[in-house]
Amino acid sequence: MALILTGSSTTGFTATTNFDTYVTREFETISSSGDGFDFGLATGNEYVLLGDIIAGSDGIKSSISSTGANTVVIQNGASVFGRSDGVELSGNDNRDQQRVCSWR
Repeated sequence: MALILTGSSTTGFTATTNFDTYVTREFETISSSGDGFDFGLATGNEYVLLGDIIAGSDGIKSSISSTGANTVVIQNGASVFGRSDGVELSGNDNRDQQRVCSWR
């Protein structure tokens, strides 16, 4: 299980591996006209948001094509804005854990 730091991005970020932890650190921002963070077809990943996401579509997304078991953790001080949905978890057995966060 690897730890993958997404960094700031203006195009969004899509998970490309399985059973890893993706982290957007504090003071980093993912901004995109599409989805901010997308699990894609990945399985068994964890996404930890310490920074911010501003997205023209979904802030954080796990589509129906994802086989699931992905986890979203939004820490205190982080924020997610999605023009469509802040967090959209489709697929099987996905989990979200918001920890005193800001939803917009």
